[in-house]
Amino acid sequence: MCIQHKCSLSSPERLGEVTLPMSSVPRISIVTPSFNQAQYLEQTIQSVLNQHYPNLEYIIMDGGSTDGSIDIIKRYEKHLTYWKSEKDNGQADAVYSGFEMAKSDILAYINSDDYYLPGTLNYIAKSFSKHPTTQWLVGGCAIVDSKGKKITKSYGARQNFESLVCYGMVFCQMSCFWRREAFFKVGGFDRALQFCFDFDLFLRLAQLGQPAVSHRILSAYRVHENSKTSTIAHTVASVEGQMLREKYGVLKYSENARAEIIKNTLNEAARLNKRYFFFDLFKDPVFFLRASAARIRDSLMPT
Repeated sequence: MCIQHKCSLSSPERLGEVTLPMSSVPRISIVTPSFNQAQYLEQTIQSVLNQHYPNLEYIIMDGGSTDGSIDIIKRYEKHLTYWKSEKDNGQADAVYSGFEMAKSDILAYINSDDYYLPGTLNYIAKSFSKHPTTQWLVGGCAIVDSKGKKITKSYGARQNFESLVCYGMVFCQMSCFWRREAFFKVGGFDRALQFCFDFDLFLRLAQLGQPAVSHRILSAYRVHENSKTSTIAHTVASVEGQMLREKYGVLKYSENARAEIIKNTLNEAARLNKRYFFFDLFKDPVFFLRASAARIRDSLMPT
């Protein structure tokens, strides 16, 4: 099956709401790769469109779903810049193909089981506009279960190239945004990678410079039994991750140097998580109380 559909949006109307003129804000392109995730796909689409961002390109690249995803996409197609459904060569290939047709200065992708929090795109537009030399940005992320219930939060710790190559990512891809120019300057995604193509990209972006960091929670990362993290994280991901660390020179660092870099990375992430967790006492009290109870329960369990 091959279905393609290109929409031409003549106004910034999004789901019944008219916002500011497109010319007044930077264009942002969001790509959603999708394959048989119908139970979550609609929430993902709504989370993008309900941003009511006035200068949005939204592209959905479906890999030939057979579970009702196409019917969901068609319900929203008048709000999409482009979508298609056909067999692809994997997630990296699908997202890369979407970025190749995108016309925006700012790019990002959100998987079909994750979603953005309200106000994210306006916040990103202001951040990149205020700091024109920023090449990429990492933000905070809520980790949720299959029903969208918050499990924990990650607050977007700053990392440089050494930290990434020695340890890996302590931030979440779905809360990352980058400039189109930077993406193609470093070569985009390696389409041969199944899982770690985002890690590979961030290693190359980090060679350009450190990302800007926001501790605002920008997106939600859904953990469920059918996600790639649950199914191949301990096999494909571990192999690809180690291959990339060696490719980018992790073995050039002594064991002591790596241990020190890893310790500093984890300490910084823990410091931020502790600091912003207590902010949730006022900003997100339901999560704070539930998470606090879970921590107390875990501490009382026998080891």
